[in-house]
Amino acid sequence: MGNPNQRAVRDKVKGGYKLVNRKQPPHTDPVFKRLAAEVDRHEIAEAAYSDGNERLTTFANMLLNPDWKRHSIAKIAKDCMLSYAEVLRAIQRFKIDQGMFRMARHTPQVMEDVAEDAKSRLVTCPSCEGHGRIEKVNRKGEVIAEKLCVTCDGVGKLRKIGDEASRKLLFETMGLTNKGRGPMVAVQVNNPQAMETSVEQVHEAISIPMEAEDAGRSGGEGTK
Repeated sequence: MGNPNQRAVRDKVKGGYKLVNRKQPPHTDPVFKRLAAEVDRHEIAEAAYSDGNERLTTFANMLLNPDWKRHSIAKIAKDCMLSYAEVLRAIQRFKIDQGMFRMARHTPQVMEDVAEDAKSRLVTCPSCEGHGRIEKVNRKGEVIAEKLCVTCDGVGKLRKIGDEASRKLLFETMGLTNKGRGPMVAVQVNNPQAMETSVEQVHEAISIPMEAEDAGRSGGEGTK
């Protein structure tokens, strides 16, 4: 019995017949099936819209169109000439942007925490335990003498310097040192492109080589 995934076609060069693989329908594409199982259809459309690419915008419109509801994501992507890698990259960028915005909401609180950690504070003197004087006792536990604590000069408190790493970060952020590229805040204010550049750097840093996966699949642009 022959292989159901193959069919015989005439060899125009050598003559006779040869077996070739049948073209699989788009909905059987395993990578798109995995994508459909992991990510909601509306979320894929939202990610495609945010990319700004014309083909991805068309892809998003078709995903949300009731007339295309019965068609698989792989079928719609094929009709829009989109590969699995292109769709996945759009989702990846969308998720990174979402994470950047959510992280930015907590930045003021984190900066305040760093400033608090950098501040010096008064702590109890470990030598006199905050009393300011040190007592000398005999074997019976009776106080026979006392003297001024030389560690805290009788104050009972010591000034402890704030966290060194937090101070260093605070000074560099505020531009109070010459180390590095200067004040981080000034870079953001003076350069309108800085935020966009930072986002692009994050995208590049964690992006995965989708083309390698595409190259290993038949057809390159999704399963035919």
